[in-house]
Amino acid sequence: QYSVVAFLLKAGADPTILDRYGNSVLHLAVQAEDDKMLSVLLKYPSVGQKDLLNMPDYHGLCPVHWSVKMKNEKCLELLVKAGANVNSPERKSGKSPLHIAVEMDNLNMAIFLVKKSHADINAKTYGGNTPLHLAASRGSPMLTKMLVNEGANVLSENDEPVNKLPSCNSDTSESDSDVQMDTDSDHHGGSDTDSSTAVDSDCEHSAEEMHSKEQRGIRPHCAVKRRYPGHTALDLTKSQKVRDILSKHTPGSASWKRREPEPVNVLALETNTVQRLEKLLNEGQTGADWTELASRLRLQSLVETYRNTSSPTESLLRSYELAGGSLTELINTLQSMGLNKGVELLCKSETYAKHQSPAEGKNDSAYESQSMEVDQSSAELSPTTEPAIGQ
Repeated sequence: QYSVVAFLLKAGADPTILDRYGNSVLHLAVQAEDDKMLSVLLKYPSVGQKDLLNMPDYHGLCPVHWSVKMKNEKCLELLVKAGANVNSPERKSGKSPLHIAVEMDNLNMAIFLVKKSHADINAKTYGGNTPLHLAASRGSPMLTKMLVNEGANVLSENDEPVNKLPSCNSDTSESDSDVQMDTDSDHHGGSDTDSSTAVDSDCEHSAEEMHSKEQRGIRPHCAVKRRYPGHTALDLTKSQKVRDILSKHTPGSASWKRREPEPVNVLALETNTVQRLEKLLNEGQTGADWTELASRLRLQSLVETYRNTSSPTESLLRSYELAGGSLTELINTLQSMGLNKGVELLCKSETYAKHQSPAEGKNDSAYESQSMEVDQSSAELSPTTEPAIGQ
């Protein structure tokens, strides 16, 4: 129906008409995962205007939010290029597309938003939570490591006081942060539990002023200064792996050091070595190819995304590196797969030889303990088995 849509728009059809859920034509194209239809629509000025690009549906979600929820990078890229606000807060709790990607535990989409779409890595919800708060509270070492590496502020505090004092108003003393209350729902359900009360109780803005700021993609700020410190990402996590990652980047913590030794970057390998490893994994048999490697590295969600790329292995290694993976751990994983040629290839590389040291096995990585688990239980794990992250 692409030609019909184009004909109607040329004839003057109104693209701003919404359906009963508040969906615009852009919402519907994204929800259908039809990037071709989206391209057709965005060619027309009447559709590509910013008011329509950033218009929320009746559940507070803009087209960019739906692109993330549908895991469609192509639609997201088209919308951002057309002028959509990649940091637009959804209207219920103020989550940006990056918040939603982290909440969905979608590493690939989070990397895409940060690296290609230049999303604000320290954007805050109405409860003051950054994407790092969400990643830490969910116990995700890979997302936490990626966000920290890309510049997330580990000292950022949300609006939930660490120590609450008794208050005359019981309503304000019971407000919770959106880390605890927000869920990855489809926003078509009945319950609307979000944490805007965490900031609303102290705000002096009128409803009209807040709505006006939200329309412009601006997070409402409180006129009253917060009296007590809020929670950092480190305060919210229950995962020891995440705690270790955050502690090494938090000044004042027992494990913090001014200069941490950097792990050997996977893509710092010589070009010839990378190409030979790509050939080995791209042409490998089932159980000894790049898809199995993705499964062992807990990146199996990226398989379908990279399957039709020119080099799935390189794309996978790039994401692995961004998530904090190191060369040593990659070698351990290849060894657990029985790929001795790959192990020999990497161990003979100049990069590995230069960085070989007794302390190398203690590098700062979200994968360290996971790689050890894979070595010990590789014979028991099927290609689709996913080791659980310890809490």
